[in-house]
Amino acid sequence: MITGIDHTVVVSETLADAALTAARLGFRTTPAAHHPFGTANTLVQLGDTYLEYLAILDESLFPEERPDAFSFPSFNRDFLIGEGAGLSMLALKTDDPEALAARLAEVGLSRYPTFSFRRTAQAPDGAELPVSFTLAFASHADFVRAGLFALVSVGAIAAVSYAGLPDWVPVSRPTFAMEEPDLVLEFPASKQDRRTLPDGSEYFGVAGEIKNVGRETKTVPPVLIVLYDSRNRKVYNWEILPRQGRLQPGETLSINEAITDLPKSARFAEIGWSPS
Repeated sequence: MITGIDHTVVVSETLADAALTAARLGFRTTPAAHHPFGTANTLVQLGDTYLEYLAILDESLFPEERPDAFSFPSFNRDFLIGEGAGLSMLALKTDDPEALAARLAEVGLSRYPTFSFRRTAQAPDGAELPVSFTLAFASHADFVRAGLFALVSVGAIAAVSYAGLPDWVPVSRPTFAMEEPDLVLEFPASKQDRRTLPDGSEYFGVAGEIKNVGRETKTVPPVLIVLYDSRNRKVYNWEILPRQGRLQPGETLSINEAITDLPKSARFAEIGWSPS
């Protein structure tokens, strides 16, 4: 019934914090992905499993909470508030989610309706492949505020990576290049300045740092800033070429950038390495 561990969810204050933690452990993280219900994630791939680092971005996008449905973003927000950053959920593989959900209910774990999704996706070579999954969530008051869910999926890794499962699944088309080993981007939301100027033009400013946490001199690639509207749609982006091309071990480069005449709908930014 349970065939293995699919992945773990590690909730963090920010994805920058998560990337820094991963880098210190010697891991590379994937480009950040935004979810339409107010969270974002970055992954550490570990063979046939992975760590999902999750951050809360916008609670106003959370789906309405109901006692008969499990809320992934609300659960992780509450975990972060009550327990702090850490392992919040364990995702198990199963070959029969309906039977597993029933069994979980029998042993006293809260049972929620299973969620299923199926579609035909296109792989990078153009081939059409079936992609599907079913989720079964469970929780219990005696858990140390940790969640459990199991899933069964059908398809190909290539299709999942490029195809287009629902946006909240932790796989998406990359907006940014892969994380640079030992280079950490830190651009906190508190240092994003979005406002309308007295002359009516739209202004967006951002401040942050690039840190070399490794033991070797690193080349600093261009940084990409992508602006999103309140519905998490990309509305604008621009590339920054850092004034300093290389960072020594332990060195930090500060970045302060601003732009005007951007779309009025722009609300927040996502920052990463440019793929160009």
